[in-house]
Amino acid sequence: CHEMVATFNCGIGMTLIVAADDVPGVLESLHEHQEEPVIIGQLRSRSEGDDHLFVEGAENCWLTLQELGVSMPFAHVLSSLQDKDLVKRTRICVIGGSAASTPLRGLLDAQEVAAFPAEVVSVVAVEEGCKLMKQATAAGVHVGCFHEGPNFVASLEAELEKTQAEFVVVLDDIDVAMLGDNFCTRWEGKLLVVRASLTRQLIGSEPARAALQQGVCITGCTVYQHVPGAARSPIVTQKSTQVAADDTPSSLHSRIVHECESEAVPEAVRLVVTGKWQRRRQSAGTISVADAKAAGAPPAAASAAAASMSHCMKGDAARYDQRGVSADKGDVHAAIKNMDKGLFPNAFCKVVPDTMSGDESQAIVMHADGAGTKSSLAYMY
Repeated sequence: CHEMVATFNCGIGMTLIVAADDVPGVLESLHEHQEEPVIIGQLRSRSEGDDHLFVEGAENCWLTLQELGVSMPFAHVLSSLQDKDLVKRTRICVIGGSAASTPLRGLLDAQEVAAFPAEVVSVVAVEEGCKLMKQATAAGVHVGCFHEGPNFVASLEAELEKTQAEFVVVLDDIDVAMLGDNFCTRWEGKLLVVRASLTRQLIGSEPARAALQQGVCITGCTVYQHVPGAARSPIVTQKSTQVAADDTPSSLHSRIVHECESEAVPEAVRLVVTGKWQRRRQSAGTISVADAKAAGAPPAAASAAAASMSHCMKGDAARYDQRGVSADKGDVHAAIKNMDKGLFPNAFCKVVPDTMSGDESQAIVMHADGAGTKSSLAYMY
């Protein structure tokens, strides 16, 4: 236990060394800034030969996580384990048509990563038996099928309420106009639209065919937040792919979906749901609410956009964000999602077989918690 305490950071992310007389004032100030300070120890003089660090009661401070088969230290310090803002997932409804290819699989794979901030709870299709419905059904996702017509939006609203959806993703085979401006205004800031094109000139009912007709060499997808009535809406993510000489509209669209949309859609969801894209566009000076107004967005839509821009994270997530640190480590998880997770995929550190000794009863634990160890681990990989 002493070795573990000396090796791992024990859930302690930041420490302040404060004079004893200043402790009450410092604690009060931290509480005023919505921090949760915990007094974890004190500095004392030591005799030669004494340990540099002594952790009192370390043997009794480890929280065992049975489902992982591992332990984690100091449960009372790891407040982020109980922080609902870090573990709560935004509930997504995906709306799609009859296309033979769909990026739904990309979203479902992304939510397998524990840190992904959203989950698909409902899929709405406009055609029975389509690929989208089959994928959703196979994954155990609730499915609704409503044919395009005057009752479509009402049926969709009922589905969103029934499944308690909080966010909507419209796939590239659905014309967002069929949702109507009233619906889009109500869901402003919580509505992502996917298009199988990089430019507005090619956005239409068949952008892949238009790309081939115009002879472009590169195409891809665009994921944006729809602003009703605006001449342009803010782009969240884009991905590109090459157009092959022997491409057909079907083969090109399939490649756009699998190479571009399957990555761009989960990334766009992650950025918008966590508020990271909001902060990026503000700092970059990209399209804003004022831009939307100037472009002709109705006042209601602009006001909703303003409400969206006021979004902020709470709890530990907000404090991490203020320090420029990712609370959900989504970028890291996205980068390593296809790597081998070791013997215990959900453990907080990687555990692999002891290939050096060949002893099946032993294992190697790989844990990086500082600049030196991270670079060493990167070198090993």
